[in-house]
Amino acid sequence: MMYLHIDYPLYNRVPVEVHVYPSILNNPFRNKRLQRYFDSQRLEVSNHLVTYNSAEDCFTFPTPTDGFNRIFELCHIMHHEFDEGIGLRQLIDYFYLLRRGFSEEERQHDCKLLSNFGMFRFAAAVMYIMKYVLGLGDEDLLMPPDEKAGGLLLRDIIRGGNFGKYNKSFAHDGKDINPSRYFYKTFHNLSLARYYPSETLWEPLFRTWHFFWRKTNK
Repeated sequence: MMYLHIDYPLYNRVPVEVHVYPSILNNPFRNKRLQRYFDSQRLEVSNHLVTYNSAEDCFTFPTPTDGFNRIFELCHIMHHEFDEGIGLRQLIDYFYLLRRGFSEEERQHDCKLLSNFGMFRFAAAVMYIMKYVLGLGDEDLLMPPDEKAGGLLLRDIIRGGNFGKYNKSFAHDGKDINPSRYFYKTFHNLSLARYYPSETLWEPLFRTWHFFWRKTNK
């Protein structure tokens, strides 16, 4: 069990995570703002219905709106950068989300939210990959790309891959305590301090708190 989600072994060989929160930030003050935003979107998400048709069946189910996903997916990618490693597949998912388009008013609204959550520069790093790696047009970018932060993000994606599986020092081995991974993660996150100082400085504090939280919430 984790603060963010619980593992729910409903299917054989298919891991299922039931999220208590869509995503989280290390900074508790900004995380509180983020959770308020997620709470404010519950009704909109639950009322956004999509119909799926197949040869055998047809059913309707609620799905997050594009506006919600533009914030949530960025937050999820940022969480992976600090904790587990990012796969290029996550960036490709976001590429297709942005290609669906948005209005200028929605762009300004999203940028304001991202600034409020302390995620604006990370979003600009993602825009660098969107434009210069995946070829997304300027009209579909949320803000101008940040070359320095984007280059660092791309380096981590290439080195580690999804869940850090290509970086043995970063990959999770299922153990609650792994000293080498703990110190490597700390060293890695310190390299991000120049670009995301708030999340970097709060990360070891959150990680320590989370360790004891898990011990008392099994």
